[in-house]
Amino acid sequence: MSVVGMRLVSIIGFLNELDSVASACSSLGAFEPDNVDLFFKDADKFSNFSGSDTSLSLMEELNGISEQMGKKIDKNSSPCVLNKKQISKYVSGLSEKCKKTYLKLNNLKAQLEINNEIINNLRPFEDIEQKISEFQNCEYLKVKFIKISENNLGRIRSTENAEDKFLISEVNAQGDFKYCIVFISEEFYSEFLDISSKIQFTEFKFSNLSLTPKEEAEKLIEKNKLISESIKKLEDGLEKFWEYQKNSCSGVYNKLKMYEKNEEIKKYAKVYNDNFVIVGWVPLVFVSSLTDKLKKISRVEYSVESGEEILEFSPPTKLKNNKIFSPFEFFVSTYGLPKYSDIDPTTFVAITYTIIFGIMFADVGQGLILFLIGMFLYKIKNIKVGGVIATCGISSSIFGFVVGSIFGFEELLTPFYNAIKLHPIRVMESPMTIISSSIAIGVISLVLAMCINIYANIRRGDIKEAILSHSGLCGILLYLSLISMLIGTLSGKSMTSIPMITVSSCAVLIFLKEAIKKNFKIDWKDYVLTQFFEMFDIFLGYFTNTISFIRIGVFIFVHAGMMMVVFSLAEGFSPIGYAITVIIGNLFVTCFEAFLVGMQVMRLQFCELFGRFFEGGGRAFKPITSTDS
Repeated sequence: MSVVGMRLVSIIGFLNELDSVASACSSLGAFEPDNVDLFFKDADKFSNFSGSDTSLSLMEELNGISEQMGKKIDKNSSPCVLNKKQISKYVSGLSEKCKKTYLKLNNLKAQLEINNEIINNLRPFEDIEQKISEFQNCEYLKVKFIKISENNLGRIRSTENAEDKFLISEVNAQGDFKYCIVFISEEFYSEFLDISSKIQFTEFKFSNLSLTPKEEAEKLIEKNKLISESIKKLEDGLEKFWEYQKNSCSGVYNKLKMYEKNEEIKKYAKVYNDNFVIVGWVPLVFVSSLTDKLKKISRVEYSVESGEEILEFSPPTKLKNNKIFSPFEFFVSTYGLPKYSDIDPTTFVAITYTIIFGIMFADVGQGLILFLIGMFLYKIKNIKVGGVIATCGISSSIFGFVVGSIFGFEELLTPFYNAIKLHPIRVMESPMTIISSSIAIGVISLVLAMCINIYANIRRGDIKEAILSHSGLCGILLYLSLISMLIGTLSGKSMTSIPMITVSSCAVLIFLKEAIKKNFKIDWKDYVLTQFFEMFDIFLGYFTNTISFIRIGVFIFVHAGMMMVVFSLAEGFSPIGYAITVIIGNLFVTCFEAFLVGMQVMRLQFCELFGRFFEGGGRAFKPITSTDS
């Protein structure tokens, strides 16, 4: 159970060294700045550091360039050696070149699109041998190239005296649409416009074309070939340009990222005259690395204080556990991080959670499936809870040997038990053993939680709480004495005087705990009434917390019962159907019941055990680093 030791580092120096100090702190990757005002009595004389930085805008510009080019910046490469001014010049030049190239590229693509549209419009008129300019230059006629539906074409032709006002020549047809050339006399042009405003058709503008439709289409096709070659040349040039610039671009980006993180640290700095002050938290193992960096900066002084000595400033919490237990930090952080001065309950959670899960979900084969699923999630998908699933899977397999179950089959391991001359526990044949064992597990777990509470209070220096609390030494003696009296009553033995005396004395001490803490200077009338209900709640809590562990036995029966249902369903099928049903049933039970058991064990942790020794209320350690990690 380990909370990483923290040190508060206070740094004072000349203002022109602030950039160097910020860089040293951010490059450490383990420095969390804090509010200077909290640590200095004369902080009202300080002013906030004010500075402007373009790092973020330059990074956004680089990201925009890379996205436009469809490339990715390597955000894990080493920062470049350029300074801020050189970086700004580099990004501006890169951006300007890309803008010009893409402007030219987009113009070419737009022209290609326009040309393709004109070619498609000319296709239906390719059989016309006259030049388009001849139609456009008619002295007494207006000429229009249109696409119109057969129905609308009939409406135009049905216009009164249509043959005297305009001539329609059908050139081509596609389905219900006709491609036509309309010749309109000038004196009736306004009337045609009035008619056409009420009839839907598409007009093609060929005003800038002079050759025949076929010749114009061929001319545009040749032009498009040249445009496509230019586009390909520009795109190839951009590809080569990126290959040449990608390392520099990545180096510049990461240098900007470093500058940005430096600016984050500088925001916490306080200034007085030409000096600055920065304070921040650093894990003990990184302190020497930071001080070595600071020693190389001239006109800077620093001091280091232990987090244990300044608990009033709420040092941040960083948990440290071995690889087996670290996935269980997920449950601790879900409930709440411990305060810096408290103990880390991860090891206790990992051990009790794993054992209880294995007992409730005892099966050798299904446990191995959970182990494989968990390892896949943990190692391949990098999902931390996968480590919990894998560990619980191993526990399930181990306890599967205790009950002799492998994928629900209880006879497959019989030769193994005969060889070692032991017999497994048959679930359906041992109900009282399982229920009583579940309660025993609850008693042991609760006592362990109380022992941890005693240790935690001793660490805090609260000896009275460690002794007098209902989860302290008096609580353990009271609880165990009550259990002893209950066992004596159920077994028919007379209650001995020792448990009764222990219960009475411990109950009195717990009742007087708050009064003892306040040296008996209390309002006894209110105190007695309040503590009466408090004691009732304590006794009720002992009972309900213990009984709650019966769910361990219940889920052992549920698991065995679900497998009995699977085999009952399988018996009605052929051998192949039987095998398929058993396989599907095992997969269903593994996934469904593992989820239920996991939730129930978590409930036992949070509702029955955590409240005995764990308060939470800690704040996570959030260092500022010079990388994206």
